[in-house]
Amino acid sequence: MSRIVLQLTFTLFMCAVISTAALADEYRLRGTTIHREMNLSRQNLDQRPPVDPVFRAVDFFKLAEAGDLRERIERLTYGTHVDIPPQYDYYGYSIRRYMARVGSPAALSTKENIKGQITNIEYAEMVLQQWKLAIYKEIDVIDDIRRDDPKRAASVGSLYKYNTSSVKAFLLEAQSWLKNNKAFLRFLYNLNEESYEYKDPVFIFTDARDLERFNAFYDAQQKSLKQIQTYPPFRMMLY
Repeated sequence: MSRIVLQLTFTLFMCAVISTAALADEYRLRGTTIHREMNLSRQNLDQRPPVDPVFRAVDFFKLAEAGDLRERIERLTYGTHVDIPPQYDYYGYSIRRYMARVGSPAALSTKENIKGQITNIEYAEMVLQQWKLAIYKEIDVIDDIRRDDPKRAASVGSLYKYNTSSVKAFLLEAQSWLKNNKAFLRFLYNLNEESYEYKDPVFIFTDARDLERFNAFYDAQQKSLKQIQTYPPFRMMLY
């Protein structure tokens, strides 16, 4: 049976060095010529792999009470769009710690390691759900204040609309990021051990259908990664 090689180079944005969709088409049309296409990108193997971000354990503290309505609204985007010190960023910092190495070579090297990273993602999902509840609770408090004081509400109307819509968009994109990482790892975990081989940074598949499915999961993971990297506190994430 022909062996299909998928070459990956882990850059800052974890970009595939080839078009995976084109690879699948090339395999269907020309069989083993896929190996030749792969070799065109081997010069990228000499690139230095990125260093996984380090998120050390910290003690968490609550911020002091907000001084006014405007500050409460501004704080909605703390940790999502605005960097704050880790000790005041329980939700975002905890999620980044859980997600720091979910797609690293070590994480992908064994079934046991993949399973461990799936567990990390599930913890991150729980933290994100807590964060979502906290944000929506704060929005409810802000709404009560705005209803009780229409004059103050009018003075921060534009900021309120912008920050509430921005933080809700973040929550959706963060959820997609976690979901797609978990789906990618679950796909690898559920594969028969004889159906693929991984030797960093090369995946070798024995079945073209598994390669196509890999491409789909990996592309979705990459798309959601790029989205989450647009948020400053998450710009250093690699997977």
